Amino acid sequence: MNKKILLFGGSGLVGSCLKSILPQDRLLVTYRNKDSIKSNKDIFFSIESLDQVQKDVKALVEKVRPDVIINPLAMTNVDQCQLDPDKAKLINTHFPETLVNAMSSDIHLYHVSTDFVFSGNASQVYKEEDATSPCNVYGSTKLEAERILLKSGKASILRTALVYGNDRQKENYLPKFLKKIKQGDSVPLVFNHQRTPTYAPDLAQWIAELIESELYPRILHLAGSVGYTFENFIREACDLLEIDHTKAIGVHSSTFSSAAVRPEQTLLSDEYRKRLLSHPDTPLDVSLKQVDIR
Repeated sequence: MNKKILLFGGSGLVGSCLKSILPQDRLLVTYRNKDSIKSNKDIFFSIESLDQVQKDVKALVEKVRPDVIINPLAMTNVDQCQLDPDKAKLINTHFPETLVNAMSSDIHLYHVSTDFVFSGNASQVYKEEDATSPCNVYGSTKLEAERILLKSGKASILRTALVYGNDRQKENYLPKFLKKIKQGDSVPLVFNHQRTPTYAPDLAQWIAELIESELYPRILHLAGSVGYTFENFIREACDLLEIDHTKAIGVHSSTFSSAAVRPEQTLLSDEYRKRLLSHPDTPLDVSLKQVDIR
């Protein structure tokens, strides 16, 4: 891989995995937290206002002159997006829009998006070409970015879902649930939401393979192949790790008074991904061996 890569969100769950597998001599990584900067190659990049983002992105792209930009950076807390739609739009829509506007035509952007662009009302798995209709601010801001980026002709939209990984970062939900259940807490598990959980190292490998193979799909679903209700996913993980989950409680999502509505069924098709890419899904039992639940 001889391309110069600019990665945004290096301290996030997906960004951390990408950082660990991409060629270090051709990689520049941005961080929103100065404490994460460990070398003189690392770049501090914050998102505070539209004017600031436009100025800083333009300067950064002109300075780095990358061949490829990867953007997993997003405001992913669904309730916080609902409560602060302006901030959600700044990070999830205006920031990626600013990126493509600053890019020359020979730079390609791989932009990580979400299953929440769909309504959740379908009875079958969602394919890349299926109609979108988000039910909350998070999904709407991500969909608006998708449309802008696709119109530019300089980006690939990579939709994923319910990403989990090995460490205890704030967006990594799986260790938190497993730890609470292991402690014997009566953890509520939603039984009416269906997702395709995605192992973060797999997502990183798929993105790296796209770059290495010089593949530029307009839209591609990069998610796990097995669909679960959220309750069943957590319970299966407990079974594989021999954690007693009898005190965990299956609940309907209406039990919670959340700021944002969640779509019920957002299973993503893996058909196109399996035709295009060779890296297989990591089996759940194998991925769970890496999950830190201390």
